[in-house]
Amino acid sequence: MLSLRERVAVARKIFDRRWVKIALVTWGLIAAYDTFLSQFVPEPLAKRFPKMHELITAWSGWLPGWAWLLIPAGIIALACFEYAVRIIPLLKAAQIVYEQTEETVFAKLATRFGNKPSDTLVEIANTIFHQIPVYGARPASRNRKLIDAEAKKSMCVFRDGESAGYAGETSPRYVFLAVRRIDLPKCVDYIRRISDAQV
Repeated sequence: MLSLRERVAVARKIFDRRWVKIALVTWGLIAAYDTFLSQFVPEPLAKRFPKMHELITAWSGWLPGWAWLLIPAGIIALACFEYAVRIIPLLKAAQIVYEQTEETVFAKLATRFGNKPSDTLVEIANTIFHQIPVYGARPASRNRKLIDAEAKKSMCVFRDGESAGYAGETSPRYVFLAVRRIDLPKCVDYIRRISDAQV
């Protein structure tokens, strides 16, 4: 069960996107302007407002009160969806990369005889781990942070595909590994490039 503090932390991450801030501020200003003009300014005086006012009220006048409430709800829904797909678990990322590079020599070697599907994904995950930024949490925490690039060079992904640490260690240094979906094309290009070099 998430605490209130954890919920607030997630909300901050969701609303931290620049486009979300711009959209909500723009909506707030236009809605406040429209409401103030229609409720507090007499009609004869409102006609003296600049032409920008006429453009805004001509557009905003089409929207009833309930529509103004739907606009921020839509913005928040889009922000939540974007946040949900922005960071994905490392194993899920490995599956996506494998499906896009299935025909390469690298992928075929990863699925060599005797390898379980989970072993194949861990090998792909290990490649991803060393090629793009990876986020992870310390074992006692659930808050993911960017793992230092230099520290990653000496680490490997453990067999569960969700944690990483130094070779030979049994306790992971990082858990809940995740990557940004937007970075995955770099891994796909890397795997295809090294596969072409091996042919």
